[in-house]
Amino acid sequence: MLLYTSNAIAYHVANDALRGTTPTDVAYVHQWMEFADSEILPAALTWVFPCMGIMQYNKQVGSFLASVISVMIFSFSYS
Repeated sequence: MLLYTSNAIAYHVANDALRGTTPTDVAYVHQWMEFADSEILPAALTWVFPCMGIMQYNKQVGSFLASVISVMIFSFSYS
């Protein structure tokens, strides 16, 4: 077996508790993995890349992402 993507590798090495035991739980695990890839990772890299010197910091984008992350944290704390 040859796995390339980080999600595939993480899913392969995870135990049953992390993978989900029912088809619904497995679907939720995949849903959260996709959410992290499409929503959290781009926002995080917008802050990390300027710190690493890979790209220039954009204050407008940084402020917008800070507000998005705040809303996400608030909504997750009540779900």
